[in-house]
Amino acid sequence: MPMNDRPDREQLQLLQLENEHLKDTIRVLREELEKMQIRHETDLQGVLRAKEDELQQLRAAVEALREKLERNGLSHEDEKRQAEQRLRVEIVQLQTTIRVLRERLAEHGE
Repeated sequence: MPMNDRPDREQLQLLQLENEHLKDTIRVLREELEKMQIRHETDLQGVLRAKEDELQQLRAAVEALREKLERNGLSHEDEKRQAEQRLRVEIVQLQTTIRVLRERLAEHGE
């Protein structure tokens, strides 16, 4: 009977060694997976920060362009009002000139 016992013990020892080896492999793989997840999270956070920075820059650019557009629009409105005022003055002057010329024609026609 001790002869039969020996292969079982050897098999048991081999199985225990294999079991320990598999446990070590699982531990190493688990650690690698955790490291990969940490790297992934770190990379993702970096990308998110970069995109947030880019978004802030774009918002600032949009705001600056909006302000410039408003200033240009106000400037354009001022120029338009001034041109309209000049035209009104010119119309009054032309109407006055026409009235004066009609009066002169009327005087010479009599």
